[in-house]
Amino acid sequence: MDSSKVIAICFLLLIAIIVLRIIRKHFKVITMPNVFLITGAIKTGKTLLSVHLARKEYRKALLRWYVRKFFRTLLHKDVEEKPMLYSNIHLARTKYNILSLDIILCKVRIPPKSIVLLDEASLLADSMMFKDKYINERLMQFVKLFAHYSHGGKLIIDTQSLSDLHFSFKRCLNNYIYIYSRTKLPFITIMKVREMLWSDDNSMINVSNEDIELSMRKVIIFNGSYKLYDCYCYSSFTDFLPMKVVYDRDKKSVKDDLKCYKLVSFHNFAQEINDAMKEHYGVTEEV
Repeated sequence: MDSSKVIAICFLLLIAIIVLRIIRKHFKVITMPNVFLITGAIKTGKTLLSVHLARKEYRKALLRWYVRKFFRTLLHKDVEEKPMLYSNIHLARTKYNILSLDIILCKVRIPPKSIVLLDEASLLADSMMFKDKYINERLMQFVKLFAHYSHGGKLIIDTQSLSDLHFSFKRCLNNYIYIYSRTKLPFITIMKVREMLWSDDNSMINVSNEDIELSMRKVIIFNGSYKLYDCYCYSSFTDFLPMKVVYDRDKKSVKDDLKCYKLVSFHNFAQEINDAMKEHYGVTEEV
């Protein structure tokens, strides 16, 4: 081989190694346990990352299912149930089921390898719900044994404040992702994230003396994920209420199918919200 070609190949390999080292140092590939938590400040992209990961994990689960189905069909064996995606918020361009309290209370089951997305988990049950023994026991059972009930599925949770999360979630976590900031660029969004460790005494154990930004890693998401959900979906709780300021021109009403018309929660106020949704929007329990 010509020496110039050898030099060129070695140079390209060197460039590739340098690029991979830079990517490994500054960018993070998120690996998820069966119960996975995302937290961060308001509007840092918690739901965006949750939806992105939920769809990614669901596509992987479907691919594995189709492969198993192919070989089991060849061997004339029974095919297991198809995994499903469950979410408490509405999604676009995705086949999914709405998450219900019956699933969380273990009154019904989900197919093996299914993915469950629980947005704003403290709305379901916050840190003050420990006074209800029944909810504590059922929620603890669902979260702690989720990997068993789902035969290896994924439960993806996001919330604004970890301290406000119900203890049944926190007791099943030993690490989570904290989103520090989000930058939207043409075609992609870059998030600065940090993997945090959670101890049994309800405290973070990887506190560093250096600037927090120095320990951040980057995650890249294509901007198409913004179209998969409504980032203001809970505005449906107040969209129909009268405005305090009356403008000269009438407000145009636009129905958005990605709005959240039913709040899944153990809190008493959820029933009042759901009743208001049903009365104003004429929605049913299946919405």
